[in-house]
Amino acid sequence: MKLDNNVLERIKNINWFENCGMQVNTQINIPIIYVNSWEDAKETYQLPDWENTTLEARNELTSFLHSKFRAQYSIWNQLVRDAKTFIDVEVIPKINIIKETNNLDEIFIDSVKWDILNAIMEGTFKN
Repeated sequence: MKLDNNVLERIKNINWFENCGMQVNTQINIPIIYVNSWEDAKETYQLPDWENTTLEARNELTSFLHSKFRAQYSIWNQLVRDAKTFIDVEVIPKINIIKETNNLDEIFIDSVKWDILNAIMEGTFKN
């Protein structure tokens, strides 16, 4: 098993944060907080609530895989290493530009990396 190339290609081709400040016209069944500035965003992504939410989602995925797909789960750590390498090479240089341009901190980078890593892992194990 290896990382899903379609997921990697889609992530590689994203124009990161180009739609910041725009509200989505899609019905989403979870609470959303719109922020009006990077400073507001910074305050929000630093809250423990976001970290707890993403950690809970990751725990649900790993628990599901461990109980239902043990063989695939056994290579989880290698896939995570591969995904982290991909993110560092293909995404972080783009994200660093956003970070520097908007005077953000390393928590911003870590938060984005964590979210992308989880998206890659979910995309890889979706089948």
